[in-house]
Amino acid sequence: PLLVQRTIAKQIQMIQQVGKGRYGEVWMGKWRGEKVAVKVFSTPEEASWFRETEIYQTVLMRHENILGFIAADIKGTGSWTHLYLITDYHEKGSLYDFLQYTTLDN
Repeated sequence: PLLVQRTIAKQIQMIQQVGKGRYGEVWMGKWRGEKVAVKVFSTPEEASWFRETEIYQTVLMRHENILGFIAADIKGTGSWTHLYLITDYHEKGSLYDFLQYTTLDN
């Protein structure tokens, strides 16, 4: 629901940073007792945050093999703004990380 998306940033407890990239940081957080991934964009990267949010909100993007989108939100004060993209959390990291560090037995 839209209301959840507009208030979720205040409800998330940020636990630990698990990654950093060109557009921001990725944190493991807790929301309603569950682990979530929180991608935090800074204001200069607003266009990237908006594009990613639009993609995740596309109905066709809902599939068990695609990272689950929970919400997008904006959190800030008068001096700074952070743009949040909240998704399911996966202990083993990204697909890239998994493929990079996992060997398959024949």
